[in-house]
Amino acid sequence: MMLQSCETQLKYLPDTLIGSWKSERALVNVRDRDTLHSKFRFTSDSIYIQLDFKLPKTITGLIGLGSFKTETIFQNQGLPHRVSGISYIVSCGNVTKLFANDPLNAKFIELWLMPQTHPDTLHAELRCKQYWDAFPMGSFTFIKKSNYVH
Repeated sequence: MMLQSCETQLKYLPDTLIGSWKSERALVNVRDRDTLHSKFRFTSDSIYIQLDFKLPKTITGLIGLGSFKTETIFQNQGLPHRVSGISYIVSCGNVTKLFANDPLNAKFIELWLMPQTHPDTLHAELRCKQYWDAFPMGSFTFIKKSNYVH
């Protein structure tokens, strides 16, 4: 069974996301392979993520050793978030190595944000997007550090 979300790009960030967020260190898995038909290899390490959501819709962040800046955030319009578990998708774009022995020099990263159950806590999945595939690299819990980003 394949679940796919339908997305609508947001014009403004939701008020609940505005501010600085930081995760605890968590384990991530990077997958790579030599050719299209070879088996995947997995390399793991732990990283933290820092996110800054600024009005109207600028998102900057650090993902391990890599960084990004984007204005691309989508609201999940497919299955309801209570079914899919995803409220928003932040398209981080191409991000460099996440840790020292990361086998990929660059990868297209998305953060899949889950519905907020507490205003100062955010849960998300880090995904590596390759064609239609969105490989789950790791799960993170963020704590809001500030309501404003300088």
